[in-house]
Amino acid sequence: MTIEELVNQIGLWVGAVGGLFGIFGILVAVFQWAIIRERKRELVEAQFLIAGINSTALQQQQAWTNQIALYQKPETQSEFELYQFLVRARDDAALIAQLAVTMESAINAETSAIHENSRKSIEYQKLTNKLQEETLKKPSLQVVSG
Repeated sequence: MTIEELVNQIGLWVGAVGGLFGIFGILVAVFQWAIIRERKRELVEAQFLIAGINSTALQQQQAWTNQIALYQKPETQSEFELYQFLVRARDDAALIAQLAVTMESAINAETSAIHENSRKSIEYQKLTNKLQEETLKKPSLQVVSG
């Protein structure tokens, strides 16, 4: 075998090995892309889970506020303790809601699942109100006079 043939053989093998490394590099890049994409999807799911916790805490806070509104000024020690318990429960629900906002912001400060859920809730309420208005315009039951 001549030196020229040997150089050609070495060049062929170096090219083949380089090609294999190139293919391997592409596979690693695709794998990393898939992992990053899956991680982002999981983070978005976590944001919406936390948004659900926030929504539930806000609803609970409103429920406690409604209970507090039913009570008159406490006159006895036991009434005061009950009132104090209700206020504390309301404040705890507010704390949970705020912690959920903080946790959600830690995942992604640029997009907010809480904001998105609130926007959808407002849109849903508007549609519900419109549906009720339309229902009142066209009652399905008519009173038959006899």
